[in-house]
Amino acid sequence: MTPDTRLLRQAQKGDSQAFAELYVALRPLVEGFVGFLDGQTPTQEREDVAQEVFLRVWEGLQAYKGESSAETYLLGLARNVLGEHRRQQQSYMAVLKDLANVLRQSPDSGKGVDAVELARYVRQARAQLSGSHRQAIEWVVVQGLPVAEAARQAGCTVEAFCQRLARAKCRMSQLLAQLQKS
Repeated sequence: MTPDTRLLRQAQKGDSQAFAELYVALRPLVEGFVGFLDGQTPTQEREDVAQEVFLRVWEGLQAYKGESSAETYLLGLARNVLGEHRRQQQSYMAVLKDLANVLRQSPDSGKGVDAVELARYVRQARAQLSGSHRQAIEWVVVQGLPVAEAARQAGCTVEAFCQRLARAKCRMSQLLAQLQKS
């Protein structure tokens, strides 16, 4: 058993100091691994992924069964978290492209919409949404959460959440159209 695996086992027994030591020991390894997987990952994102990995380990300490070393376990989580970050970024970019196409094809539009203008429109429209609508769009469209999981987090049924999401998308479209005209 490696020293880091021993620390993880101690943390499972409630030793928060052992977890702190594990964090100090393995954070650089996790950040370096993320950088290795994708050489284009900015330093801040590598740090964010490492933070997310350790947060997941802390929140799910009992999930570690000891079938691999702590290092292997954390690096596997890092690979998964980085993949989630990439999917979220791709989803966000796809949403922006779709919005740009909608705005460009608007019959009232005599001009194209550049990325800076689009980002301004989206921020302004998003700020005008109700909290529950903004949250629904954030969870499903931007973060890519499955609707069932988003409904669970919102504390409502899947059907109710789907209605909320549909209303949020409709309201967002209306707001974007109004902003474009002005």
